[in-house]
Amino acid sequence: MTALDPRTLQVRYVGKSDSPELRLAVHQTRSKTGDTPAEQWLHELAEMGKEPILVIVEECLKADWPARERFWITLLRRNGADLTNTNDGGLGAMNPCAATRMKTIASHKGKQHSVAARVKMSKAKFGRPWSKARRLAQEKRE
Repeated sequence: MTALDPRTLQVRYVGKSDSPELRLAVHQTRSKTGDTPAEQWLHELAEMGKEPILVIVEECLKADWPARERFWITLLRRNGADLTNTNDGGLGAMNPCAATRMKTIASHKGKQHSVAARVKMSKAKFGRPWSKARRLAQEKRE
């Protein structure tokens, strides 16, 4: 499905859904507190008393939806669509687009974890097979 801006009729969002109205409702609920581009756009529309126009662009097999979502996002971006999607599609936030990756990197640059956070991360990693392998390798060297 795609979501069009009712003011301009431009495509602003692409997403897979078995129930577009329900998916829109979830996005709208999140838009009250969220900070993603899609949530900000939906919040802006809601403040004006408007809703996006949902359009189903393709129906496909369940196994094919990730590739089809990536196809539509790529095609629309290539054609100049100002999409609010933060990734290339198909896997959710697992594969953010280059612009999103750069924003994330910039937001973390120069920041350091607190001592408490470092201790917590260390404890979380303790006992993992790869860290055990490192310990064993160290013992072997000694």
